[in-house]
Amino acid sequence: MPENLVTLRVFNSEVEAELAKGQLEGSGIPAYIFKDGCGNMYPNLQLARGIELKVQAVDESQAQDILRVYTLNVVTDEDDDGAYEVINQETMMINEAKNLAKKAFFLLIISIGTVPGLITLPIAFTQSRQALELINRTKSASTLLKAGIWTIIMLSGFMTIVYLVIAMMSFMKKYSGF
Repeated sequence: MPENLVTLRVFNSEVEAELAKGQLEGSGIPAYIFKDGCGNMYPNLQLARGIELKVQAVDESQAQDILRVYTLNVVTDEDDDGAYEVINQETMMINEAKNLAKKAFFLLIISIGTVPGLITLPIAFTQSRQALELINRTKSASTLLKAGIWTIIMLSGFMTIVYLVIAMMSFMKKYSGF
């Protein structure tokens, strides 16, 4: 594997990453996918870190241009007349941020009152942070969307701390007579 790899994009699904990789390799730029799924034993680990598409540092600007053109030409939206229009990159980032925030909120709700809270809460925190990073790169995101994402970040972070404190107290009670 070549040295000096840089992360070009982080995707939520392996399919999206493979499509982008194929577009880059079809243009003559070698691309590599990095994912953490413990050999597909725990594919849910990819929720926390995402799937990274990497290229050599010397190819980064050309690869960004290729993906920008590819993204703008492939992603379309059907309007009321049945005609398709190209969605611009900012709208795509906002939509991706909304999807990340929905996933994070879902994980937050699931974790309330369940044992896997220590697993799902950090994932919700990470996904909401990724959503906020996307929103901060756009100019037309609504304040309400930003506030909602910040709320998920704060709640998931606070609840993670609460879970950890409860776990530590029960451990201390059990083993030290606290």
